Amino acid sequence: MTNMKDSLKRISYLLPSIFIIVIPTVLVYSVSSHMVLYADDYYYATFTRNGASAFLRSCFDHYLTFNGRNLVHLVTWLLLSAGTVLFRYFNPLILLVAFAAASTAFITEERRAVDITAYIAFSMVSVTLIPIETLRESLFWISASSNYVFPAVLIAGTLALLTRDSRVECSDGTLSPFAIIFCIIAGATTEQYGAAAVFLCAAYAFLNRGSRALRRRFTIYAASAFVGLLTVIASPATIGRIAGENIASISPNALSFSERLFSSAVCYAGEGSGFVIVVLYIILTSLLPLFDGRLSRHFGFGWAMSALLTLMYILGRFSENRIFMLIAMLLGLAYISAVGIFHAATDSYRSMGLAALASVLTWVMMMATSSLFPRTTMPPLLLLIFASAGLFTRLMRHCPVISVSTLAAISLAGFAAFVPIIDGYSYNHRLYETNLESLTSGNLVYNIDYDDSCRHLMMHDDGYFNTTYRILFGISSDAKINYISNRMPDIMINGVRLNYPARNVRGKVYFPIREVLESFGGSVDHIEDRTVLTLGSIVVYCNNRTFELYNDTGVLIPGGSGEADKALFLCFTQDVYQNIFGIQTHFDGSAYHMTRENRTSQVIR
Repeated sequence: MTNMKDSLKRISYLLPSIFIIVIPTVLVYSVSSHMVLYADDYYYATFTRNGASAFLRSCFDHYLTFNGRNLVHLVTWLLLSAGTVLFRYFNPLILLVAFAAASTAFITEERRAVDITAYIAFSMVSVTLIPIETLRESLFWISASSNYVFPAVLIAGTLALLTRDSRVECSDGTLSPFAIIFCIIAGATTEQYGAAAVFLCAAYAFLNRGSRALRRRFTIYAASAFVGLLTVIASPATIGRIAGENIASISPNALSFSERLFSSAVCYAGEGSGFVIVVLYIILTSLLPLFDGRLSRHFGFGWAMSALLTLMYILGRFSENRIFMLIAMLLGLAYISAVGIFHAATDSYRSMGLAALASVLTWVMMMATSSLFPRTTMPPLLLLIFASAGLFTRLMRHCPVISVSTLAAISLAGFAAFVPIIDGYSYNHRLYETNLESLTSGNLVYNIDYDDSCRHLMMHDDGYFNTTYRILFGISSDAKINYISNRMPDIMINGVRLNYPARNVRGKVYFPIREVLESFGGSVDHIEDRTVLTLGSIVVYCNNRTFELYNDTGVLIPGGSGEADKALFLCFTQDVYQNIFGIQTHFDGSAYHMTRENRTSQVIR
């Protein structure tokens, strides 16, 4: 009778968990089903157009000239060979597989179905808590999903492999070729995930140093993962990029270390960041010691830490002061590191601790590069979700009703937040198809009125659009596309409409620099990491990373900064045009008119 009651109780928790899994899975599928191509997608989609030999040649050229991530890009090429059809199934499935694989590493004491479903449910719900600003250029972008989400499956498999082998004493010293190959593949994904794979294997070797057989086994795993990582970082393109960033670090136009630190802080605790995942992890670490005597009660102060970090986040967001974001990042990383080390030293929490430390490692790696974008935060966020879900399943064993109820409430909140996101992607998809039909039919009219909150910002506003997009869809390279907008007025110079309308970014009106300057006889030229703006004898330089303007001696021009998606459509406000180039702007109610009187030669100082 008791066994029947226990079974019924488990079923009563199992069914809600299954239902909770379905909600975020459907949400991710719904968005993915409205996916279109962006930026790199145009480039990778051309690889499979001209047969196997051309594909192999493109892959080799890519490895030499673009980067060394050929393994994950192979997934991209396969997905894009079917347009966007496969991606709608691939995206939710890859998340489910990653979390299911991770559950085998984090649920080791008694693998009950209710624990596994709870782990997957918590993980999937956590993904819906990540703001769209991060998801739109990681999970909801085909090329980025292959780079920043797919490798999580291999990391989860690595953790499962390490956990399994650590519980089996292999005195005969035999090694599975499959395990070695798997570790090589796990290391050969991306720089962040590859480093995480090496770290996890090396950490298991260190923590099992008392067993000669296990130490040897995990050391070989670590070496295998490192070999895989070498295939990525030894690419001539990767070496060139790293060298370029290091050389650029001494340039006045480059991101200094302090600037990289602050930029990382914005990604960590700024608007649109996955900061809620960090706070959720800290709250879980503070709750568990109340129920599990194996954990130190000292981590009960996590409540205070989460409150402090939340305060820093709020202050940073509303004051736009990056100091608060930096404090939140440094405190958060320090806390996660401390808890991760303690958990790693506790046998039953080892995988959770190491996943948290791997999350910190992948985050710190961001600071060593200039590639500081929301998408690069996805690896540390997913690794932290791995650890958090493991903690949640432990907590659920002690207070199941509260845990399941809270998770259900969060999933419903995620559903409510995703409804407008689905609508936005659906609208963008329809407009994308309309524009594509217009361009391929020879009409050459392109409407830019996309919902910018629900797209990656390199759809038409990037160099790929003028190159590989045209190749992919058979549009002549010299065909002039007429950009239109029903939301923003046209720009007129000397009675001629410019090809690109004004842009409204966060309430400010911007005008495209290239078309404006060329209309007045000026020029826009790109030199390495800067853009040279010339009008008569006025010469101004633009930092392509920060879009700040400075003169020929490297001194910043007060009030001179722009907004852009890429240099192709670098834009500035009317104040910059007037104060620096002497160009006046007048709005007559339907269009912006830009004029310039004859001006004496000058050089901005």
